[in-house]
Amino acid sequence: IRYESIGYDDRPVMLSALVVWPFNTLIADPDANNVIIGCHCTIGSNAERPTNYGNGSVMTDVGMMACCAKTYGAGAAYENLVIIPDYQGFGATHGDVHPYLSQTLTARQVLDGVRAGIAYYKSIDHKLEKNWKSLSLGYSQGGSVAMAVHRYIEKNNLESEFNFAGSVCGNGPYDPLATLKKYVDDDKVWMPVSAAMMMYSMCETSHRLKGKH
Repeated sequence: IRYESIGYDDRPVMLSALVVWPFNTLIADPDANNVIIGCHCTIGSNAERPTNYGNGSVMTDVGMMACCAKTYGAGAAYENLVIIPDYQGFGATHGDVHPYLSQTLTARQVLDGVRAGIAYYKSIDHKLEKNWKSLSLGYSQGGSVAMAVHRYIEKNNLESEFNFAGSVCGNGPYDPLATLKKYVDDDKVWMPVSAAMMMYSMCETSHRLKGKH
């Protein structure tokens, strides 16, 4: 889907997201029990964006999150609506600077995508179960975004709108500045492109830095 949000220049921007919903052979289109807010990890090319997911491979974080449309646990099966935004700079906004680890901005854009994904799901005659919950999920950059989504929801009192249950985050650079300082102290970067992406993003998308550095 494509949906409207606000970009890093404070102007309206049209973003894109992958939407996956449950399907089984007994109930062709079951109502979703929950909403999974999927936050993807660092990618290095537009070809890796969630909306380009089409080869069926689960060997990526997008593939594994897509599989959450049908999950099993504690003896029960859960049908979930999964919404995975591309983030600005990928998909519909390919060519824009990706605001890498710009947490508040990305969280707001992701939640606009969740609103749009739910609206689209309902527009094609699907329903969410009465007691549905949402959960933000991600690893690495996705972990940072998932936590940012969690923080944004709490800070802006959006728990009831999204029936928010919490987040599952792994190995995220939750504090970008502390992450950069750690790279400097260690004189070592586990994923070299991430340091460059952080600096480039800050210099191009921060109102305090753009045009000065």
